[in-house]
Amino acid sequence: FRSVSQSRYLPQLGVVATFAGNSDRTLEAIQGIDYIADIRAKYAILSIVRNDVGSGVATATWQANYATIVQKLQQAGTIVVHLLEAPEINASGGLSQANQDLINNFLINSYGIEHCIDIRTGWDNATMLSSDNIHPTEQGGRYIAKKIKDSGLIPLIDNVEIDQNWAEFLINKIPK
Repeated sequence: FRSVSQSRYLPQLGVVATFAGNSDRTLEAIQGIDYIADIRAKYAILSIVRNDVGSGVATATWQANYATIVQKLQQAGTIVVHLLEAPEINASGGLSQANQDLINNFLINSYGIEHCIDIRTGWDNATMLSSDNIHPTEQGGRYIAKKIKDSGLIPLIDNVEIDQNWAEFLINKIPK
């Protein structure tokens, strides 16, 4: 998830762990990928390329890094789902339409539209994009959660009780 906010709108996902921070790029994800793969999550929703493109990382580099992330997760038995980029406003740090298209086309062409969640249709920048022109608002977070739910790519659970042993495992695995 881009942030924890989207997961809180969809408790039927069960336990959700977010492995990203402000300005993280694919390089930072690779540095922690072994830890993430060790968790052996059933599913991973990836949304990480935006910061690479926005900070000028070479296309070949972020594409190779992304492929490595996907490969490591798949080797661990994780089903990878790709979240396409939400439209941004090309001002105050927002990506240009050409860069948004570059990312989305890479994901679709490399992994297939059937493994992607497209949040662009129905997206409204006026209500779903925060004033930084990059991050979703609360309404945008709810919209992304609904798109994840409606995609059918990740089976939802009816019982949303958290397994305490699993929660403790995750807490103890977090690097101090």
